[in-house]
Amino acid sequence: MKKTLTVALVLAAATALGVTVLAGAAATATEPVPTVSREVLASTKVAGVPGYTLYLVRVTAMPGSLLAKHYHPGTQSVYIESGSVRYTVYKGAARVYRGPAEAGKQPYKTIAAGQAGTIQAGDWFVETPSLVHSAQVTSPGPFVVLLSGLLKTGAPLAIPVK
Repeated sequence: MKKTLTVALVLAAATALGVTVLAGAAATATEPVPTVSREVLASTKVAGVPGYTLYLVRVTAMPGSLLAKHYHPGTQSVYIESGSVRYTVYKGAARVYRGPAEAGKQPYKTIAAGQAGTIQAGDWFVETPSLVHSAQVTSPGPFVVLLSGLLKTGAPLAIPVK
């Protein structure tokens, strides 16, 4: 059985979106290697905010894929369209919401540093530069996330952390 190790940078946000992806799996005709893909759906320079670009991105990760430990150099809003992941926080905290983003809405769960939790379709949260995290796809089907973010033009979308 031939083993492969794939490392790929994945745009994971529309603000400074990106994720380093590390996926390992047996590569045979019946056992596909987990993959992650990203599609920039829109991007624009923001009037009145010189030097920044606004992004809208869709990331699709196949079952078993690992989005390795990283952070984003800007703030991004993240909405889980389908599937689920085990989301691990190393620094900071992820406040996870469900349903419409209404004024005064409270998170239904918080994943703090040193903790991991499941996030799934219908959940949304905000990733800030102080949030160091990773994610492992746990759903039997694809994990699809929509990301919107604002970051300095030319900044990397994600920064890997060892």
